[in-house]
Amino acid sequence: MSTPLSQSKDGITAQFSSSSDPAGFSVQSYSTTLYKLSQFLGNYLSDSKPSRDTLEIRFNQPIKSVTFTFATFEFDRGPTSQPSYITLTAYMDSTANQIGSTNARGTWPTGGDAYPQGTLTYNSATSSFNLIRIELPYQGLESSVDYLIDTLTVKTN
Repeated sequence: MSTPLSQSKDGITAQFSSSSDPAGFSVQSYSTTLYKLSQFLGNYLSDSKPSRDTLEIRFNQPIKSVTFTFATFEFDRGPTSQPSYITLTAYMDSTANQIGSTNARGTWPTGGDAYPQGTLTYNSATSSFNLIRIELPYQGLESSVDYLIDTLTVKTN
């Protein structure tokens, strides 16, 4: 299954799409990719090709907080290499009304995991939002161009 797609739980519906490529993300798992990812649980969204696709998630109601687990596809694991930053930008109704943004980078786990992983959280103390964009900004020639997203959690208050 690939984007666009939707997921509902506890009255909240999230519509997943890609502004850069309509089928830019697909649902995968260990059995389809063979990526060992100790922080991931079951199915996850995978960027389908090396092109820095942007994932957009629109919610059917305003939310105040979002958290997800991520992995970035890093190929340089040298002593001075740093995993790439992943960025989340929150909006209300459209990308013309930005509420805020944050970024994070994963860490290289021990135990043979395939890629660096981490958790990104965005909390809006003052304004609700109903649209987020997740992307990997260009960070140099050695930076990641693909990422995985798992365990998206939202709070409405």
